[in-house]
Amino acid sequence: MALFKCPECKKKISDKAQNCPKCGCAITDEIRAKMKKRGAGCFSVLLLLAFSFLMAFIFYEEPKNRKPSDSKPPPAKEEEKPLSLKKAAPIKTEAITKEDIKRHKESLRKKELAHLFLSSGEVIPLKRHIQDNLHNPKSYEHIETTYEDKKSHLIVQTTFRATNAFGAIVKNRVTAKVSVGGVILEIISTE
Repeated sequence: MALFKCPECKKKISDKAQNCPKCGCAITDEIRAKMKKRGAGCFSVLLLLAFSFLMAFIFYEEPKNRKPSDSKPPPAKEEEKPLSLKKAAPIKTEAITKEDIKRHKESLRKKELAHLFLSSGEVIPLKRHIQDNLHNPKSYEHIETTYEDKKSHLIVQTTFRATNAFGAIVKNRVTAKVSVGGVILEIISTE
């Protein structure tokens, strides 16, 4: 049994738990797999360090023609010239603009929200909610997902195709308010 942090409340929970006992966040197989991959990072670093030391030990060579007398410093020259300092070229720096700061903050926010999104752009909890409410969940086909970041939550709009109760393929759109932790706070509209 391994422990990992809940993606929502950051409390340590068992990898066998279906829900977080503190906040109730559902722990899916996808989340469980992601947490196990994160734990492998420390092991990878240790393995890389061990490999580096092994390579250094194997390829380290003593100089072959070194004699004990070679360790003495060379005799001082009669006349040594003082060191001359060259004028260094000025270092070119670019001014950091407001746009650079904004782009950096946006990239950090995207990394912070990355656990919510699948590679197709779908928001995991909303996809799960949609499929749970379909007549035939296997007929679900994602078309497009857009979102608006409101700092404390996201407004997510997913467009998809699925079969209805009569077997016809229909195009639908769901708009929801989703927390940064991955909980659906409110279904705003269903079209």
